[in-house]
Amino acid sequence: MTPLPNPLHERFSTLMAAGNNATEAYRNLRPFARNPHALGWKLMQRPEIRSRIDEIRLGVSEKAVLSLAEKRAILRRMAEGEIPTKITKPDGTVIDMLAAVVADAKIAGEVGRKETLVGVLPFKLVFNIPHRSQADFGKCEEKQLK
Repeated sequence: MTPLPNPLHERFSTLMAAGNNATEAYRNLRPFARNPHALGWKLMQRPEIRSRIDEIRLGVSEKAVLSLAEKRAILRRMAEGEIPTKITKPDGTVIDMLAAVVADAKIAGEVGRKETLVGVLPFKLVFNIPHRSQADFGKCEEKQLK
């Protein structure tokens, strides 16, 4: 993995690979930029930046502790109640297994991806996912498309 010669482009690629969108990444680089949305989009159009982002993501995914399939299997078992999300050791230390799986996914760049399904469905589902300790966990809203 060879870094890009322009340090701004390299840092932008790193921020994008970490899961930021183009606007957030550019705003992080240049907080006082007048139009971070357009400038971030412009950088994203450069082929060397796109390939560098893919290169960084590939390198990070190879370093992930758990594969995506392993994470999903653990989360499925947690959802079914087979394994707890938190474990308390005899010395009082609490291990948050769910937070560890989420942290590994963030490091691997698997969190922050936004998928939009476009098709013939007459509605769009919007999922509000609150913190796992809130009472309204799992609610979703249905909104009609215009």
